[in-house]
Amino acid sequence: MGQRHQLFVIARIASRYRTLAAVHHQWLYGESALQRCLRVLDIFRARSNRIPIFQELRAARKKDDNFWARRDEFQPFPFVATCLTAGSSCDPSEGYQHRVHPLAFNITFGRVDNDDGITVIDISDPNFLRFCFTFLGDGVKPLGASTYLWRYMRHRDYLEPEQDSDDAESQGYSMDDEEANDTQNREDIETQTSTPPSLREVNCDEVGRPSLRDQTMDQLINTALEDPDFDLSSTAVAQQLSDFIPKYRRKLLSLTEKNELPSLSALDSRIELAFAGETVVDLSPFSNLPAEHLVKAASNLLQSGQVKSLDLSHLQQLSENDLTGIFGAESGLETLYLLEMPQISLRYVASMWNRPESGIKDIYHTELLRRPLVEKPTFSKFKATLQSPLVTDAKNPVKHILWARVITGKTRAPNVRKADSFKIDWHRLKPAAGLSDYYDKAAMCCASFPINDTLLPPTKLVTGLTNFLLCISRAKYGYGSDQLSDIGFTMAKSFALASPRLTEEEAATTIGPLPELMFGATSVAAKSMSFMWPLDFPQMKAGERSVVIINEHDRSCQEESEDKEKFRLAVVTHESAGYEVQSMETYLEEVMKSNEDVTQLLEYWKRNTEFVSACESKEIHELLPAMERNMKLLREGWAWEMVSVSWDR
Repeated sequence: MGQRHQLFVIARIASRYRTLAAVHHQWLYGESALQRCLRVLDIFRARSNRIPIFQELRAARKKDDNFWARRDEFQPFPFVATCLTAGSSCDPSEGYQHRVHPLAFNITFGRVDNDDGITVIDISDPNFLRFCFTFLGDGVKPLGASTYLWRYMRHRDYLEPEQDSDDAESQGYSMDDEEANDTQNREDIETQTSTPPSLREVNCDEVGRPSLRDQTMDQLINTALEDPDFDLSSTAVAQQLSDFIPKYRRKLLSLTEKNELPSLSALDSRIELAFAGETVVDLSPFSNLPAEHLVKAASNLLQSGQVKSLDLSHLQQLSENDLTGIFGAESGLETLYLLEMPQISLRYVASMWNRPESGIKDIYHTELLRRPLVEKPTFSKFKATLQSPLVTDAKNPVKHILWARVITGKTRAPNVRKADSFKIDWHRLKPAAGLSDYYDKAAMCCASFPINDTLLPPTKLVTGLTNFLLCISRAKYGYGSDQLSDIGFTMAKSFALASPRLTEEEAATTIGPLPELMFGATSVAAKSMSFMWPLDFPQMKAGERSVVIINEHDRSCQEESEDKEKFRLAVVTHESAGYEVQSMETYLEEVMKSNEDVTQLLEYWKRNTEFVSACESKEIHELLPAMERNMKLLREGWAWEMVSVSWDR
């Protein structure tokens, strides 16, 4: 059932195309397939995702043939897989959400269940992405967008196949026969844009001897590499050469890769010089240098207060104690990359995040990205076996998102409102694991979605919630509200797309880890095909917070009416004698340290969530006990048909 489509991400590794990630989409074809392809391309070319993509490509190019022969559910390139998962199934700007299922990373075209084509994206060069579509029944012939759409829409607005082919050649989209038939005739790609002009190296024999400036530059670089006491600030000539630092850094990296450094003495000062004044520092190429030099260099660079992004990926010589030495003092660091570093545990990552003096907003760790994508246990064993080591108690004051959906304006079901105040009578609503527009019983669909295992500074909490609310409010064909798992999938991917920065570009395309507990519970519930939700109502400690979202679906309104979907939200602090209820604006003003930051965040929230109103304290005090009761009944197997249950008031 469905119009099944798969999306593959590939890269050329050692002269062969290899699959890095793949997903199965149960309902994708025609124009929607093109839209999902463009969305994935936007994510892969986003500047904020560039470093993790390069690092996973670097890791892929180190793998041998035995690795590529694996045929299991292992996800060795989890950042690429997360980009593909979120990009192919969630777009808040369009209100698009659909379930997708991750496939084995190295699966071939012939092993998928397909009847509506395949999308292939080549990220061999992240600066120059390429894509194509193909059908299995056509001998895996690469197709451009117009040719693919022609199968579904024979309309004059679309180019005929012959025109598309000619246009592809004129723009440099075509490939030669040898490239098109490479590796099982399945990784054939058409370029997305025309080939950029190559940069031709200048031959000194053609133009004469090097200039005086070039000679001076070479002499200074050699002096800096050979003299451990070289001081840039005391060298007036070097200060006048604006490209000295970049050229010196390239020379140092080249010598390091070839093991041709003159000596290891004062190596840390040479590394510091290579990144002097830089806000983005990449130490990952120094994988063959002793740990003590890297620790000292990284620590000194951070103490300058200028470094905002630090990449330590692939540096497996660094231990957790070494990292403690690097991050011993407060710095202005915001983003840390620890990819392909299995010696660094997730518990240590959590401890780094939870330090009071830490200002880090994002940590990229391979296992942190991989765990949500790993196959989860069966429904009955889920709670007993899934425990996340990444619990962020100190820096994540919000632990859960509590979701409640009710349908009003029904004609054949009892009214869900109180007669005296027209407020929703939460106590009398029976539990349901999903509420569609056709459901005619006085019921409430509710669930708890944990986010206490996710690195969520206030900015990412706001952007994640905004993504979720925009996605479900803008949905053109409903947002899959028939089951709680659909809500969970939308929410988990919305937080994977949460950005620590508020620029419009990054807020829509930045990728981070999927929330493990939320995504895992969602996956288990979806596969179980039951009405149960595997997580209980949270037992919160005094002082801990939850975000409560109420979705009121008014069936009496017209389909295009803005009043059809109503949303209310509150930040609730659990107290021993009840709940303290705050608006999002009040909460942000309380937890944010910088007035400038909170002002920008409040403006972003108000601008994007004008359709969301605040919950009243009385409604929260009525809703939460009803949610706790109904979620317990759902966990015990209570189904939709049990409508004769009466509640004790």
